[in-house]
Amino acid sequence: ALSAMFGAVPQEGARLPPWTRKPHVVLEVFKALLEGVYDSRSGAEAARVASSVARLWEAYAQGGTRLVAQSAGRAGKSTYQAKIQRATKGFVIMLIAHALDQQRRWAGIEAAVKRSLTRLEPDRRGGARNGETQSWKEVVGVLQTGMVPLLSCLDGSDHLKQSLYASLREPLSTMFKEMHEGYQKRSKYSGEA
Repeated sequence: ALSAMFGAVPQEGARLPPWTRKPHVVLEVFKALLEGVYDSRSGAEAARVASSVARLWEAYAQGGTRLVAQSAGRAGKSTYQAKIQRATKGFVIMLIAHALDQQRRWAGIEAAVKRSLTRLEPDRRGGARNGETQSWKEVVGVLQTGMVPLLSCLDGSDHLKQSLYASLREPLSTMFKEMHEGYQKRSKYSGEA
């Protein structure tokens, strides 16, 4: 449903889509999806849901599924998608805060693998361990990569980043600081090839 909603954003329009007036509803759906990743019965299921969550985060941060939104929104051109971006930008910090909180609560890859393996027959557990471990590692990578569009959306909005940092309690504020530093180092173009 969210994919269709973001995909249905027209190229031009006079009024913003209804979901931009109630972004808290969209955020609740995102929260439920992310919690579903960490509560998944298997690593493969978690990886599938994590991929969807990452794509949806990107669509939300860009104001739709068209690829022009980020550059157009920053270049001063007033595209319809850029208007949606500006309307929802303040809520991106809530997505980041929730993602950090879920990451903090999660017991980690080994615990997730153990939980997944307990759902299998005892004779199948040994052979499934490597696959489950790889799947849960993939989940971690997908979610970390999925955070890049959210952080990118906040470029130039130091007040939003500072607001997020100030509102987070330890250890979440430290997690955000480390995540943002990693984004600055690895995911942001520095002008060097």
